[in-house]
Amino acid sequence: MDKLNFAIEVVVVGLTVVMVTLFLLYGILVVFSRIFNKKEIKDPNSATAVKSSPKVEAEADNNTLSAVITAAIYSYLESNAPSFNAANFRVTAPAAGGGTNSWQLIGRRQLLEGKVELETTRRNLKREKI
Repeated sequence: MDKLNFAIEVVVVGLTVVMVTLFLLYGILVVFSRIFNKKEIKDPNSATAVKSSPKVEAEADNNTLSAVITAAIYSYLESNAPSFNAANFRVTAPAAGGGTNSWQLIGRRQLLEGKVELETTRRNLKREKI
């Protein structure tokens, strides 16, 4: 029973210390925000009053143009064409799941070449000859 009372006392004291610290930190943040974010008082009679910026009216939406652009994007994304021609270039989408990935092959080759370079550098440092 003595350990239980001690445990409850530690919990209560710990929570009290944490809460008091958090409230102090909150108070410090509020004080700093008031110090560094002073708002200017607008007085219409004062010559130094900040003039409000003019309101910018939003342009009316052109529903027809929005519909055409949306339809064009949708048809482009939903097209089943695997490739398209652009001037003298031909861009082709790779077949899904077919063949091997050329990026993987290039990466593997670069790794092997890097290992060979490291090995030759190590052998040159130790003056080993094969």
